[in-house]
Amino acid sequence: KETSWEAAVQTVLNYYGDINQKKYEEAYTTWEGNGSASGQSYKQFKRGYSDTVAVSVLVGESNEQGPNAIRVPVRLISIVNEPAANKQGVRQYAGTYTVRHTADGWRIASADISRVSSVLPPRELSTPSRLLSSYYQEINRRQFARAYTYWEDLGKASNQSFAHFEQGYADTDHVVVSLGKPRVEGAAGSLFASVPVRIVATLKNQTKQNFRGTYVLRRSDIPPFDKLGWRIHSAQIEQTSSSN
Repeated sequence: KETSWEAAVQTVLNYYGDINQKKYEEAYTTWEGNGSASGQSYKQFKRGYSDTVAVSVLVGESNEQGPNAIRVPVRLISIVNEPAANKQGVRQYAGTYTVRHTADGWRIASADISRVSSVLPPRELSTPSRLLSSYYQEINRRQFARAYTYWEDLGKASNQSFAHFEQGYADTDHVVVSLGKPRVEGAAGSLFASVPVRIVATLKNQTKQNFRGTYVLRRSDIPPFDKLGWRIHSAQIEQTSSSN
């Protein structure tokens, strides 16, 4: 069963998925009151995103606050058109969405989002090895929403909803990962890094499971999209009988 936190996180990720696909009506009605909670008319809302090319989302730390009102902290990295300068640039924002369960389902009730000065991606997105190390650190800290948004396409590249992703770790106590050397190749405006891994997962009953395989990470090689940093593109991981 999906928890309130899982539903709230998925609501925010779906919202930005709609923004990225320019489905502004769907995004607008993700706000409570058929959009009115955004404090804007639909026309104003759509105009506010007219220069937005793409938004990358990192979810912050979970802090449950009751069944019906959940605060979802986010860090947003946006690629925007800057018509006056005739170029594209990067803007970053940070803050919190409050998401509530309503008669119409989970909806955004309010937001407190401010622009931050940095144009560099968060440090954990700067190299393939750093990203995967951070990924497993967040899993061990049980900050699954942060880990989920290390996957491309707002987590969709994991081929799971956030709820399924989080619930997949329900029996895991902690994970130790050994990273091999990344092999980086370029293709069609992107860099792809293949990283071999060995994983030992200790379950809550203290039994161990061993896995090995390869993660493929991707980063755009085209400015300013390169400022979005690395994300997990795909993974081929298989359970093995031992740690060898």
